[in-house]
Amino acid sequence: MSVAEQVSATPTLTADRTPPKRPRARRGSRNVVFWFAVSWMALIALLAVLAPILPIRDFADTSGERLQPIGSWPEILGTDMLGRSTLSRVIYGARVSLTVAFTATLIALILGLILGLLAAYLRGAAERIIDIISASVLAFPGLVLLLALVAVLPASTLSLSLALGTVATPAFIRLVKANAMAQVNREYVTAAKAMGARLPRILIRELLPNTLVPLVSLVAVSIAIAIIAEGSLSFLGFGIAPPHPSWGGLIAEGKDRLGSYPGLVLVPCVVMFLTVFSSNTIGDRLRGYVDVGEAKL
Repeated sequence: MSVAEQVSATPTLTADRTPPKRPRARRGSRNVVFWFAVSWMALIALLAVLAPILPIRDFADTSGERLQPIGSWPEILGTDMLGRSTLSRVIYGARVSLTVAFTATLIALILGLILGLLAAYLRGAAERIIDIISASVLAFPGLVLLLALVAVLPASTLSLSLALGTVATPAFIRLVKANAMAQVNREYVTAAKAMGARLPRILIRELLPNTLVPLVSLVAVSIAIAIIAEGSLSFLGFGIAPPHPSWGGLIAEGKDRLGSYPGLVLVPCVVMFLTVFSSNTIGDRLRGYVDVGEAKL
């Protein structure tokens, strides 16, 4: 047998080794969960924004009958010890919890972008100083640092947002720095330097657009973490002061009557759980899109 015949007789290895596709039922269930998460977040945000004009009682109105259980009429989610509507207080609590979570995440995002881009581009002493700041914040347990910051800052929604944003900033700094360092030696950045572009232009027009996409999933996850952190602080009495409701504060108010009137705790717990779950689900899906996009590059 000639060499050519031997080669032709040898079974060839196919390069087409595409991974098996996910079962259609599994992909369908993941899509259902994702769109439920999107719908829930949109509903909660819409209720929070429109709370003042919705046909519900004011969160401080005590004219209702006290301690009505879930399913009562007209208060379908019941009332608390003072006759205040649980539905109204949960909706107004969403205004507080979501405002704090979104503001804290925005603060962390802005600080993380500024410090992360500076550390990646300037390197040297600037990078070491920013790394020391990040490591110092991460050296403290998150809850302990939050309690210390809340105790020092004046009691307000903005102060609580600043405290949460400060604790969340190192994660954004590290992600921004890692993505920017992969871009800082690219041709378009070198060309901008050669053309005499100043530091703000290089950071904003060259590096910033290429570092925003990976941050999308971190933003969604950070919102969920901020909601939990705000609820924990309010539960411990370090969050938003009464009579303004927050989900953590509602849980703290109803915990003593959990056995006889579980709706006082279950309703805000379920709403908080679904909101955190939805935000995390959206973050996971967005991270998957980012990973697929990076794999195609």
